[in-house]
Amino acid sequence: MEERGGPVPLEPSTPETPLPPSAQPASFLHNVLWNWLGISVSIFSAFVLSPIIIRRLGDEGYGLWALTTSLVEYYWLLDFGMRSATIRYSAHYNALRENDKVNEVINTTIAYALCLFPVLLGSAWMGAPVLMRVLSITHPLFRELLFIVVIAWGVTSLLSVFTSCLEGFQRFDLTTQSSVISIAVRSFGTLALLLMGYGVVAVAIMTMIGQVVLHLISYLRMRGVFREMKIAPRFAKLTAFKEMISYGAHSVVASMAQRILSQSPPFIIAHFLGAPSVGYYAAPTKVLDYSVETVTRIGNVSNSRAAQFASTGRKNEVLELAVSVNRYSLALFLPLSIFLAVYGPQFLLVWIKKPYFASQASGVLLALLAGITLGNAAQFNSASILFGIGKHQIFARAMFTEAALMVAGSIYVLPRYGLAAMAALGSGLMVANRAFVTPWLLSRELETGYWRFLGRVNLPLVAVVPVGGILLALKRFVPGVNWPQLILAGAVTVLAYLPIVYTCIQPHHRVALKSKLRNYGRRFGLAREPA
Repeated sequence: MEERGGPVPLEPSTPETPLPPSAQPASFLHNVLWNWLGISVSIFSAFVLSPIIIRRLGDEGYGLWALTTSLVEYYWLLDFGMRSATIRYSAHYNALRENDKVNEVINTTIAYALCLFPVLLGSAWMGAPVLMRVLSITHPLFRELLFIVVIAWGVTSLLSVFTSCLEGFQRFDLTTQSSVISIAVRSFGTLALLLMGYGVVAVAIMTMIGQVVLHLISYLRMRGVFREMKIAPRFAKLTAFKEMISYGAHSVVASMAQRILSQSPPFIIAHFLGAPSVGYYAAPTKVLDYSVETVTRIGNVSNSRAAQFASTGRKNEVLELAVSVNRYSLALFLPLSIFLAVYGPQFLLVWIKKPYFASQASGVLLALLAGITLGNAAQFNSASILFGIGKHQIFARAMFTEAALMVAGSIYVLPRYGLAAMAALGSGLMVANRAFVTPWLLSRELETGYWRFLGRVNLPLVAVVPVGGILLALKRFVPGVNWPQLILAGAVTVLAYLPIVYTCIQPHHRVALKSKLRNYGRRFGLAREPA
């Protein structure tokens, strides 16, 4: 099935003029490493701040904050896939050296965001009282929080076009630098406000400030990378909008499904169990979300790289990209997954220091592990590549089906069996759809055998039984009741895992890795120079 808005061409197309140095895409590994730096800072920030926020705001305040941010995520549906279209078409037209088309993408996205902002505010104004009645929320801060976060979303939707274009240009070094500054501003600001006794409203305002800082820096970076950039109404074209919205029509279905999957649980939980229980679900979910972001950041790179390969007809390179990034993403996430499967409850108790909170959150964490590992870690890049080559229509429908089953099943399961059962339901659906259906869709598009593709990607799973067995034996002597014991268990996990996973590295990548390590060794005087 072809995209009406312009499918990715599979026939070769060779631009005649080279890109200027500032607009040249960096290497795949270079981009991934920069993305990992960004997520490392983000994870560290969340690791330090989350327990403080939970303790300072209390169970109800933290649940209210989690509920509000979950609600505003639904406003991304009004984006109608324009962000993903911006990344895709900026990558496509930059590869073809069509600067005017890139300017059309930028200005059309800005024009759309300007039209969307008043709709956003109006819907928040009229919908807040209805939501409070439906969700049985009586806390007076809910409406104020909602407006602050909605305004933040509106400003973000206007300015994020520059961040999206930098991603399309594969300049993740620049987006990461902007992100690190934004995280620092938000984290230090939030910590200072909490220590001074401010509450959840101050946290919301500081979050908004962090987002604005991120995208303003991205604007300045984009000016340096794409010096031909022009912000002018004449570049906002209806033809460009139709092209982008046609591509985004399928993206918005997938985006809608993803929002429902990630953001509907807080509302269902609030309705049946109350606001404090939202926090019991949100805390372990955030632990896994932040961790799996090491993989999703690779997906950001593979999306634009796949679009570049497809625009010049290199289908075999798309296939090798898919195998490599999926396998290495799984290999990267797997030791954490094994560690949490054995020591997850102990980690939450030591981290949060609230026994009842940790006990409620532990069941959710353990139930979600299989789905996050097999569905997101192992196959997130398959979805990203489907978007990159413009073949994501059926995937979007599959995601929507998963979301519908999740909502219907949760409404039945949650009041009868509790939070952990609801999480297990979501995990099972994630495995069925994303671990099996998504790779089938990609293997079909790339004309390769499904089971062979699945086997090549999931090779690191051979480490689960031996490493898990070692940790279970270790737990008898190192129960994980404090940070030193947890750190020791984590070190044992990595040491047991590395020799096994090394055999999963593709031979040519193994040679490149050895060469890279030798170069670093010579640089620091740890290896001899070749004779």
